[in-house]
Amino acid sequence: MWPLVVLIRAGAFGTYLGGFGLLGNTFRGTELVAASGLVSMLWGVGGILGPPLVGLVFDAHGIDWLPWFMAGCYVPVLLVLAAAARRQPS
Repeated sequence: MWPLVVLIRAGAFGTYLGGFGLLGNTFRGTELVAASGLVSMLWGVGGILGPPLVGLVFDAHGIDWLPWFMAGCYVPVLLVLAAAARRQPS
């Protein structure tokens, strides 16, 4: 199960870089700067709130929940990507 943690963590950076690629395709000029700043700010908020939240989960359920917790964080990402893929014309 623990190799899954490495793959999910690598996927986090891929999601981050893919998000910036989508920003570059969607926005231009000052809108791109604002969108990039917002994504970076939200990434930082996740870095601040994530560790205490994971600590609470570890205290409540033990460390074996880490892969499942990380995988659960991707569910909203996958839902948004699926919704965006259905909206794009073929």
